[in-house]
Amino acid sequence: MNDRGRNCMKNSGHSSSLHGAVRAACAGLGGLWIAFAGAASALAQSGSVIDFGGDAETSRSIVLPLNKAAVVTLPRAAADVLVSQPSVVDAVVRSSRKVYLLGLDVGQTNAFFFDGQGRQILNLEIQVERDVDVLNDLLARLLPDSRITAEAINDNIILKGSVKSSAQAATAADIAGRFVDDEEKVIPMMSIRQREQVMLKVRVVEMQRSVIKQLGVDVNGIAALSNAAINATASTFGAGVASSGLALNALRQIGSNGSNVGLTFRALEQIGLVKTLAEPTLTAVSGESANFLAGGEFPIPINQRDDVITIEFKQFGVGLGFTPLVLDKGRINIKVSTEVSEITSANNFSLSSQSITIPGTPGTPAPQDDFQLIDSNGDGVPDQVVNLASVAAGEVPGIPIVGDPVAREQGTPPGDPVIINNGGLTIPAFTVRRAETTVELPSGGSLVMAGLLQENMRQTMNGIPGIMDVPILGQLFRSRDYQNSETELVIIATPYIVSPTQESKLTDPSKGFVVATDAQSILLGKLSATYGLAGSGVEEKTLQGPLGFILD
Repeated sequence: MNDRGRNCMKNSGHSSSLHGAVRAACAGLGGLWIAFAGAASALAQSGSVIDFGGDAETSRSIVLPLNKAAVVTLPRAAADVLVSQPSVVDAVVRSSRKVYLLGLDVGQTNAFFFDGQGRQILNLEIQVERDVDVLNDLLARLLPDSRITAEAINDNIILKGSVKSSAQAATAADIAGRFVDDEEKVIPMMSIRQREQVMLKVRVVEMQRSVIKQLGVDVNGIAALSNAAINATASTFGAGVASSGLALNALRQIGSNGSNVGLTFRALEQIGLVKTLAEPTLTAVSGESANFLAGGEFPIPINQRDDVITIEFKQFGVGLGFTPLVLDKGRINIKVSTEVSEITSANNFSLSSQSITIPGTPGTPAPQDDFQLIDSNGDGVPDQVVNLASVAAGEVPGIPIVGDPVAREQGTPPGDPVIINNGGLTIPAFTVRRAETTVELPSGGSLVMAGLLQENMRQTMNGIPGIMDVPILGQLFRSRDYQNSETELVIIATPYIVSPTQESKLTDPSKGFVVATDAQSILLGKLSATYGLAGSGVEEKTLQGPLGFILD
């Protein structure tokens, strides 16, 4: 082989004359390639024809599998073989009429075969591709329910046909990616015969229980001694919620120096129960993503550079997003994220009010009076002294005014300063329950994707040191505060493979709703009529299980 893109192959030794001709051709083709560029214009002027081989009668097109060989049998003895891309195809001459072609790399090339007189015997347009027969057999064996055909284009694999589910399509693409050692070279063009639809039902249930107990006496003593104040205060935990309990206060002045002693008896027991239930439902096609939000967006100011404030909206409410993938045998792989959030006043962020004073505009002084002597009778002797500003304003009669009257300026007083009060700013906090995970379960099966069990207990005891430790009597000088809270959170996910149904089989919350008449609202205090009106044909039966969905 040489660097000119040709390939002169060896003879096996059957004919010494053929071997010598091949060697002579190898030596002469180098000079032929050098002289080709300079002779091209001369050939065009002389009417000569350049044969590229593709349109000749002796041309053939073949597809050669990568790393495999093909045997070419010539109609007559060949003396020279030329391959344009030796790195793609290698030609081995075994006899004067038999040549072996080896596919070395993916690509395109052509090969010319000449006899001893330099006449073209055959031209081959060769396409070297990966052998996809092995891949087709592997796909048919591993995915018997699919109808997939793999085709090779250059170094890429195209998957065509149809599959049963999205999982089979993903599996076929993964197998083809291993075949070419690069998943980017796989082009999936498969269609899913029946794309399943998955409905995901998520239940978020939270129970909060709290207990607060307060019992005891708070002693508050303030004594003025040598211009110093001694303050002994026993504060209780949770005093802000003691309004529903019993609180008795007593204040007694002791001595002549104004010392005061206060006693507060507190007794409180508070029990709280909070239940949170959210049950969002969302449907999506297998392999596609879906999102759902029932709530709102709360504006939050964000301080940017140069004291510029922008508004950013924070979503809250019940949110659900998931991506289902139906696998074989009815199993479903789900990547799900759910969130239940609400605005709360606890742990909020507040900014105190600020006042900004803008100075008023400065005033303008009134113009100075301009007095002048006037000759009113025209005898050349001034007989009046007038104010020109009054004359211009028309305030002096009998004095002729030239031009339009000019309003007399009185000046303007200074403007009052402007005070701007921003009124403060409060940004609320959010209570969030959020979970994000990937699970796999059958259609109709339920799984607890997240759960939380939390218990907080706090107990404090305050009193006067020494006296509070006295048995029985110490109870009068101490107070006990106890708080216990329990939180239990469960998030349950249940997917279903569903299909469309008739509209007559579906219902909605507004079906059967009738607005109450004025008489029913005034006399009976009703806002709506009763479900199941007379003659509506509603069948009376007992319903069991989760309701509200039609599952086929």
